[in-house]
Amino acid sequence: MFKDIRQVVKDSILYGMGNIAVKLVGFVLIPLYTDEKYFSPADYGLMGLLEVTSQIIIAVMGLSLFSGLIRWYWDDEYKDRQKSIFFTTLLFTFATSIFVGGLLWFNVDGLSALILYGEEYTMASRVPYILQLLILYSILAALIELPQNLLRLKSKPLFYSLSNITRLLVTLVLTVYFTVSLERGIWGIYEAQLIGVAVQLIILLPLIIRNSSLHVDRACTVQLLTYSYPLIFSAIIGNLLTVFDRYFIKSFQGLDEVGFYSLGYKVGNTLKVFVVTSVQLALTPLLMKKMNDPDNKRFYAKVLTYFSFGLMFCALGLNLFSREGIILVTTNPDYINALYVIPFITYAIFFGMMRECCLIGLQVTKKTKIISYVIVSITILNFVLNMILVPVMGMYGAALATTLVQFVAWFACYVYAQRYYPIPYELSKVGKVLVVGTVLYLAGIMVNGVNMWIGIVIKCGILASYPFLLYWWHFYEQEELVNLKGAWVKWSNLQNLKENIRNIKK
Repeated sequence: MFKDIRQVVKDSILYGMGNIAVKLVGFVLIPLYTDEKYFSPADYGLMGLLEVTSQIIIAVMGLSLFSGLIRWYWDDEYKDRQKSIFFTTLLFTFATSIFVGGLLWFNVDGLSALILYGEEYTMASRVPYILQLLILYSILAALIELPQNLLRLKSKPLFYSLSNITRLLVTLVLTVYFTVSLERGIWGIYEAQLIGVAVQLIILLPLIIRNSSLHVDRACTVQLLTYSYPLIFSAIIGNLLTVFDRYFIKSFQGLDEVGFYSLGYKVGNTLKVFVVTSVQLALTPLLMKKMNDPDNKRFYAKVLTYFSFGLMFCALGLNLFSREGIILVTTNPDYINALYVIPFITYAIFFGMMRECCLIGLQVTKKTKIISYVIVSITILNFVLNMILVPVMGMYGAALATTLVQFVAWFACYVYAQRYYPIPYELSKVGKVLVVGTVLYLAGIMVNGVNMWIGIVIKCGILASYPFLLYWWHFYEQEELVNLKGAWVKWSNLQNLKENIRNIKK
């Protein structure tokens, strides 16, 4: 089992490089986006609205067919028809993307008015053009999901990362050129994103051709649609979870506060981008491959335990040092308002990770309809909570609603999954992780009033105490302590650092 865990860690690092590359543009350019010389808080707020709107469009276009591809690609019944499975999935995604994109294209004026309803935005006349760029970008992004998932299925993390890094570099350079040199404003950002994703698709084109068979497999199509159909709604409605908050804030507080919230959300979401998604990219295919192994349930249980341990450590570090980070990267002091949005988002991501880990029981037993019911229910709950909390608490109410909803989603999925496929999860250990992480974060808040550099030293000490407090609370098993000791001996020897890094790449 520990061999599998090590493989997941190795692949997570490589996938993480590629996954981070896709999202890194938004983080690297935060100093530019928050500089009032180029963008106002309202501009940044509009970017936040368009970002989550694009996620919904891509979810609709993709129809969650990539989930069916992942589920059936290695199924014994279809191993000899993998190329036709991939081509069938790609063809359906392309047709849906063109259809949805066409509908949106001819209604950009109405969409623009809807997004800006109640706002007097200085660049309102350019929003329809920005939406057209967003539609084209979403079509290409929906198509790219399939070859990207194919690389995961074939365990090609290096190619996955290189294609994403190329996209990052193209987008980054063009964004700076269009917005700073040519002064093209927000639309320059989306022009750069469109060119970046087009370049990535060209890079992936040979892979697509090699792994396609120009044949639509009818039996496979039925299986794909049957499996993916319930997930379509959960994907679309699940993305609404990240939309309600911004639109409610815009309605009750204005675009400026959407900008502050978007910064806090983006900083908090680094946890998902850099850690959760990277691990899941490596982990999901392995979970499916192990579904018939005799020790699979223990493996699934340990995945939740170890994932919780590592994720809370990263969340604690992010929460402790987010104040210093905001001060260093933003030129507008008003953005410090985003500070206390961040811990709510990191805890929401933590519970979201727990939910994803617990879904394996429903996926193995093909009870995907239950996932849809849960997602629909919590989306309604999210809408209600935002409607109640945002008028009273502003963006902090939206952040609190996000955390509560993710906790309810995990609990519901856990209960249903255990009913159909019981797994002996170590929830007591997960609880210890939550308690220790929360107590240490609250201790770190008390340091915010001191000199920044002194505070950084103290916070480093607080972060370093995390694994030791868990040791004191009997979190680790003896076998785990032996493996941790071995890892420490291996990586603490700096003379072997290059060799150890080369071993990761193998």
